[in-house]
Amino acid sequence: MDRLEKLKQVYRQYLPLSQYVLVLLVLLPLYPILRQELASVDSFLVKNYALLIQRISVLVGQLIGVDRQELLNIFLSRINLDSRFMSFWQTLLFLLGIFFLRASASKRIIWGVFILSFIVLFNSLRWLVLTSGEVSNANFSLVFWNGSLVALLNLILLAFGYWWWKKNYPLKRLLIGQLQISSNAVRRVVRNLLIVAVLLIITQWVTYTQTLPLIAWISKGVLEISRVLLAVFGYTTYVYERYIYTANAAIFFSDTCAGIELMLIYASFIAILNGKFKAWFIAGGIVLIFLMNVLRISLIMIYLIHNGGHYNLPINIHDIYTYPVYLVTLILWVIWIHFFNKVEEATVKS
Repeated sequence: MDRLEKLKQVYRQYLPLSQYVLVLLVLLPLYPILRQELASVDSFLVKNYALLIQRISVLVGQLIGVDRQELLNIFLSRINLDSRFMSFWQTLLFLLGIFFLRASASKRIIWGVFILSFIVLFNSLRWLVLTSGEVSNANFSLVFWNGSLVALLNLILLAFGYWWWKKNYPLKRLLIGQLQISSNAVRRVVRNLLIVAVLLIITQWVTYTQTLPLIAWISKGVLEISRVLLAVFGYTTYVYERYIYTANAAIFFSDTCAGIELMLIYASFIAILNGKFKAWFIAGGIVLIFLMNVLRISLIMIYLIHNGGHYNLPINIHDIYTYPVYLVTLILWVIWIHFFNKVEEATVKS
């Protein structure tokens, strides 16, 4: 009972930060289920949301004067309306921000309805632009324009996050007042986080649109080193473009397998803090993330070779890499903070 009271006391003492942590801990176990649901084109949510986007895009097209034949061509477009065009993760982050907003319940409901309406309209306009461009222009680059529109939405989300921070006076009081962190230090961290977020958005845009072939370079490196590693253990494999294969097994290295966003997030977390050996620690961590990807591909390839090319493990093939590499990244952060992060005396009020 005493321990429970102490936990309640700590929770109240560090509000609103403790509230954020508690909600995120509750949501964390739901992440794999939600991701699997959103990845399936047959899920109830994806199918009905796709139908809603299509209908609104046609309605908007009628309002702005698009002729009936072009609307029919757009509606029958060969582009598959899947979760790539639905902004689910941005929607979740917007709604979490509204949930944590220091405002009355009625105001948060109004903000939530406004955010949902805005994202549905944004996705409908995006679908109208992409499908009409794909139908009317043979040289239209779907990947480039969709990536650019996603980057625009992410910048809007970043602006919303900054506005949320400026309005979050209880969190500022906790950091500056109770935890005795100087306002200059808080401003510096917020500034660095904004820079990191912009760099992450730019990196995501560059990799998705293939403006720079970063994913191609990483995939080539991972697959070639995996091929060499497998050869050391007596397995003959071949690499062609994004594939590593044998006579009865093959793996396709997709964009999401590269781990570029994780590399940038890992590096950015260390870059925004004070400390020594930053460059070496960042480079070493990125190399370790890369090598874990090589190990993942090699182990899956060995499994497929011995299982007739079929993947039957209960865990998702991406999670074999995702959870271990997240754990290693967290451990590296802890090591950095404990041994290398040098906190300036000026950051703490005397």
